[in-house]
Amino acid sequence: MILVLHACSAPPPVDSGSDTRVQIEVTEPTPPWTADEVGARVVEFTEGGPPSLHGAADTFLQLMTMGDASCPGSPNDLNQLLGCTASTGAEYRGIGWFFSGEGGDFMPLDTSAAIYSHGGDFEIVTPEGAVATGGGGGYYSSGRDDTSFWYEMEMKGSWSYSAHQGWLGRGFSGVYVATGEMVDGATTLSLNGGMNVGGIALSFDDYGLGGDPACDFHPVGALEVRDPDGYWYRWELGDDCDDCGPLVYHLDQDLGELCLDLSEFTGQMFGAMAPG
Repeated sequence: MILVLHACSAPPPVDSGSDTRVQIEVTEPTPPWTADEVGARVVEFTEGGPPSLHGAADTFLQLMTMGDASCPGSPNDLNQLLGCTASTGAEYRGIGWFFSGEGGDFMPLDTSAAIYSHGGDFEIVTPEGAVATGGGGGYYSSGRDDTSFWYEMEMKGSWSYSAHQGWLGRGFSGVYVATGEMVDGATTLSLNGGMNVGGIALSFDDYGLGGDPACDFHPVGALEVRDPDGYWYRWELGDDCDDCGPLVYHLDQDLGELCLDLSEFTGQMFGAMAPG
């Protein structure tokens, strides 16, 4: 009986003469933008200035000065889960902080500190109705001596402020780490991570400055631009400071050479992330 039941439950024999495998045809994506159009998007991204934790933290601290002793109750520590309205008319909701100092002391209104962190999940509305939001966190640390300085900055999350004229007004989201130094006049900067500002998404791969004073803030490394379908254009910059490099779409589609002068933006980036 057991053998009979087993025979009844066994699967039907496979016809070795038929192939039931699904055939999937993979087609290469077509680049939606020309090299010049990619360059135009990069230039548009840079017009708002370089995103940095300094800018986000400075804005947070300035908006905190619109409060009073009970709302939010501190110049650099926001803890208003239920929300409150200050006597000035400014509104505060959520959690936010600016914390600096090697000894753990609060040092408000000074993002030139050697060590600080800023972040939270908050919304601040000014008396005029401008809205600032933050969600995420980051840190900054630096050091200096008589002939050099160095720093590291990490920023991850989303920040915006509707009254800001630069990148913060267009809205930022991303994750990046930047390190830099200036030693005996040689400046280096290495930026790694992704940023979306105003709907333009860029990824940075060891993008920055190579330490050659002759380059005068002309960048090295690689920069990638995301298209609407999620594919990437990759722009490779050499170490010859000529502002030109090959542009490749989706791994291997060569679109020729792209030339952009990003020296002003890269110099601003170094300044925006260096010690104040």
